[in-house]
Amino acid sequence: MNKWVGMAAAGLGWLIFSFFVFRVLVRNDYASKGRLSIFTCLLEFLVFLLHGIWMSMDLPTEWPIVSVSLGAAAAGLFFTLLGTAGVVLSIIILGLRRSTGLQVDNLQVRGMYRFSRNPQLLYYGVLLIGFVLLWPSWTGWAGLILYAAAAHLMVLTEEEHLLAAHSDNYTRYCSQVSRYF
Repeated sequence: MNKWVGMAAAGLGWLIFSFFVFRVLVRNDYASKGRLSIFTCLLEFLVFLLHGIWMSMDLPTEWPIVSVSLGAAAAGLFFTLLGTAGVVLSIIILGLRRSTGLQVDNLQVRGMYRFSRNPQLLYYGVLLIGFVLLWPSWTGWAGLILYAAAAHLMVLTEEEHLLAAHSDNYTRYCSQVSRYF
């Protein structure tokens, strides 16, 4: 089988798996338990782990500085570091148990959550943009688009749960802070 057909099939399979995890299993946990189980938390982690593996399957063998311009390398490194720092900081601000959906006791509306309801996902997207700038390829761009689609599925499921759990407070928060930017 052609390598690109295999990559495309794997990407589509991953997106279908993401839909099943976020819109079926996670949604069911939130509806029945009010939080995620360890199993669905691990499945969410697996979704993003598999995404990273898929994106790395077509990496060039040379270091980015060799294959891209100095400007692209600098921008890629900047976005990669900014994205990594943002993801780590947002997890610290929210707390690991709340970041993973295992604890859903109250709404976080301070810090970076005053500017975006989903800073972790945005910062991970920034990290991926850096990755694509460092190692430009069609699979990198496709991976970025696939990530955006799966992250949106995750956000829709979380928003349903947060609206059910925090009703008026969440509605007010949504009117003040945008979903992404």
